[in-house]
Amino acid sequence: MEGEADTASVRTRNLRLLPNHLHTIWSLPEGDTDYSERWRLLKAHFSSR
Repeated sequence: MEGEADTASVRTRNLRLLPNHLHTIWSLPEGDTDYSERWRLLKAHFSSR
């Protein structure tokens, strides 16, 4: 997510975008388990467009 790299780094391993939902497989930095924050940022990014 552009502009969020420093606070929400994540490596996308796989992504499937379907008409009504999204599937992802992410790798988070070691020791970081805050995936819910990534979803919040992702949703906010697309909702603001």
